[in-house]
Amino acid sequence: GNSVLYHSVIALDKSIVQELLEHEARLNEKDIHDLLSHVSILIHNSQQLDQYFDCLTCLFQYRTNFDDSKISKYFIKQLAEHIVSHTSVVSSLILKHAFVRLKYLFALSLYGGQIPLRRTTGKWCAQIVCDTHRQINLSDVFKQLTSTWSLKHILRIKIKQSMTIFNRNELRKSHLPQHLQRFLAFDYL
Repeated sequence: GNSVLYHSVIALDKSIVQELLEHEARLNEKDIHDLLSHVSILIHNSQQLDQYFDCLTCLFQYRTNFDDSKISKYFIKQLAEHIVSHTSVVSSLILKHAFVRLKYLFALSLYGGQIPLRRTTGKWCAQIVCDTHRQINLSDVFKQLTSTWSLKHILRIKIKQSMTIFNRNELRKSHLPQHLQRFLAFDYL
């Protein structure tokens, strides 16, 4: 079955999603596939689509569910394909808004370090441009972010990510109570 976190995202309740994420709620593989297919239900209503993307933004900000780059890339690529598959039945205004929100999710995952800043990511962006018949261009976002970021900023992201992983692993070994581990892990900085 689906998790409680999945049901709160589908209910479009951002506050419950945030609360669950603060308690380290996780999505399972079925949840991720079902979240993607749920786009087809919401794509006709811009307000619901906006709330859906707000919930997805929370999922990407807390990073517990999208800490693996393969999962993040898969989710963003599939989401792009799902949105593009509805181009003939949805107004162009709603589609443009969905594309902007998708680009923001991608930028957030780059900024948070879920998707690495490598050449392969640039090639992956180009593949999405081809797959979506040039309707979604994530290459622009990738170029924009990497050209404005300094090497110092990129290193800061990589160091922060490795410190977080190291800190989380060390805290697990220390056998502290769960609430102290969460407090000391500084996952949400």
